[in-house]
Amino acid sequence: MTKKKIQQIPLESQRSGNIHRRNEFLDTISDLEPGTVHCFDESSVVKTTCNRKYGNAPRGEPAFEIQRYASSATNTINLLHSPFGVGFMNVLKGPSNGQELLLFFQEAVNLIRADGSAVLERGDTVIMDNCGFHHGHFVEPILTTLLANCGVRLLFQPPYSPEFNTCKLCFHDIKEFLRQNQRLAEEETAYAIYEACQNITQQKSMNKEVGPPEKYYLSTCSTEREQKCGHRITGVAAQSTLIECDSIPKAKREIPTREMARRFPHLQEITDEIPPCDSAGGIHFLIGRDPPKLLKVREFRNGPKGAPWAQ
Repeated sequence: MTKKKIQQIPLESQRSGNIHRRNEFLDTISDLEPGTVHCFDESSVVKTTCNRKYGNAPRGEPAFEIQRYASSATNTINLLHSPFGVGFMNVLKGPSNGQELLLFFQEAVNLIRADGSAVLERGDTVIMDNCGFHHGHFVEPILTTLLANCGVRLLFQPPYSPEFNTCKLCFHDIKEFLRQNQRLAEEETAYAIYEACQNITQQKSMNKEVGPPEKYYLSTCSTEREQKCGHRITGVAAQSTLIECDSIPKAKREIPTREMARRFPHLQEITDEIPPCDSAGGIHFLIGRDPPKLLKVREFRNGPKGAPWAQ
């Protein structure tokens, strides 16, 4: 047993009704693709002052210093976050409200990323908490309709469940950055917040651990061998390690086709199980020989000596 800081759990969160709503929420989001889920939340930011709290003075005399800054103005961060990082954010002077919420999403639904994809695409889901003005008499139906017209679903978190919103982790990182850069936070608060959001990368959002750059060799079944440079990334869904690469071999001649299988009697029975080859499709991910779970052989088709085999 060790001494730890006690985390307070609201009594209401343990009531049967709230537990049931939390389980329903988990059942709903478990069917969603992680890349289609976007969390939204707001957080207030009070400007730090850069004034020292402690100083030196002769014994028996108080310590004085001319006050540098007296501002304690509050800003509000509106943040939309997904596994790909911060999709959209803005900074308001003062508190937020229902009108600002609608203006935020009116802009968000029209945003396009650098790669040409929309920040909010059809089939995506936006999750937010139960803040009072989120359920405003006019705000909630207008926001629901606005998102539905773009094919986006609005889903509210169950009560007393802030852990289901990833924006909370982002706000922690943002405020830590502001504490470490107090002068910038005081003089250019909005710029400092935008700068902090740049540190919330896709790797951090997906909880990956990225190692230092290193050189390695990449070889394929066609005996091609190239030297590459990239990072090892752990903590991915495949329960393995990814190695970043600026370019990978794209020899599509190694991809088996139905036409090729029909030439060999021992492969003809699996011809219909081979998907058609997309000649225009890109190759962005290669599975190496080191993750045995992904390469486990479930069925095997062998033939005469020198003939291709399938597994």
